[in-house]
Amino acid sequence: YFVRSTEPEPGEVPRRGQRPGHGQETILVVEDNEDVRAAAVELLESAGYKVLVAANGDAAMQLLLSGARVELIFTDVVMPGLIKSTDLALWAKTQSPVVAVLFTSGHTRDIISCNHQLSPDTHLLSKPYSPDALTAMVRSVLEA
Repeated sequence: YFVRSTEPEPGEVPRRGQRPGHGQETILVVEDNEDVRAAAVELLESAGYKVLVAANGDAAMQLLLSGARVELIFTDVVMPGLIKSTDLALWAKTQSPVVAVLFTSGHTRDIISCNHQLSPDTHLLSKPYSPDALTAMVRSVLEA
């Protein structure tokens, strides 16, 4: 008589690809290191996200301006090319609805902030990161 729940039973282990707290949003991964980019894409896809990729800010902006719809841009702070990660973040803030941005870097927040690359209210995931840290931070930024 009751509608069947799609939630796992208490104590039930979720099946692969059915990790609780993860979504089906589209994420643009912008990373110049091919191995790091491939690992991030694999982790995000296994968590249920649709993933678009770009090797630098120039390629990312081309995707975005061509009409690609994303809910989150996951970008390295320092990348080659004319368009920097901060330019992507500025573009994201002007969209309606606003596109969330999560930065990643091997540098500390203090060094990046001293160079005026990121504002204090920026979401930053330090490299190296674990699979759980990446998916938890992505979920947190999307829900913010």
